[in-house]
Amino acid sequence: MELARGLHDFSIQLGIDVKLVLSPESVEDVCYSIFATFRSEGSIAVSKPACIRAVVYSPNFELRFFARPETGEAMVTLYTFHEDASRAREIVRKLCRVVNLFTKATRGFVEGFSDARMSVKIMTTVKRDVAHHVVEVVSRDFGASLRVSEFRDLDDSKIKVFSGFLTRSGSQCVSLRIVVIEKRSRYASLSITLETPLPSFPQSVEDAACSLVGLAKAIVDYSILSNLRF
Repeated sequence: MELARGLHDFSIQLGIDVKLVLSPESVEDVCYSIFATFRSEGSIAVSKPACIRAVVYSPNFELRFFARPETGEAMVTLYTFHEDASRAREIVRKLCRVVNLFTKATRGFVEGFSDARMSVKIMTTVKRDVAHHVVEVVSRDFGASLRVSEFRDLDDSKIKVFSGFLTRSGSQCVSLRIVVIEKRSRYASLSITLETPLPSFPQSVEDAACSLVGLAKAIVDYSILSNLRF
């Protein structure tokens, strides 16, 4: 039997995708404002000669901005991550801080936000039978509707992707993706990704992040950790 494990054995990634509506003439202003705001936070690269893309890399977050100067349509992706999923409160605070910096950088330029979505991804390595137990438990005990959406049999591993949905209270629908990579050993890489629409951005970020991370932790605790404890 494996030794008892905790959430510190799992890495976690929390992210947001959101569309922005800008006036075409303000696209470069937004891009340079992102550069000015985040240049002290990590490495940053912008496109030239026209500043329509910006990428920020930091030890604990990543931001990607892309805009179409002809229409003013833009997309932003924000991710924070931590190697210890037990530090969930910390990763939520980090995400909120990055969102606050981003909204500060774009204030006065953005005409609106739309199609905001939040995702949380938890990753670990477990025995192969435990990985398949997760799929069974999530379907049976969490009421998720899952199907095999992808299967690959490679030379040194097998990749199985399970996709589906689960419904939370208030008829909120959360999309679910479980990826199991079976290696030529007793172990498998496992990732569980939950994604849900954000009712409002940026106002609902903190509440939605706490809720989604809480659900992810509940799935991990119930389907994995309880199966490994003495």
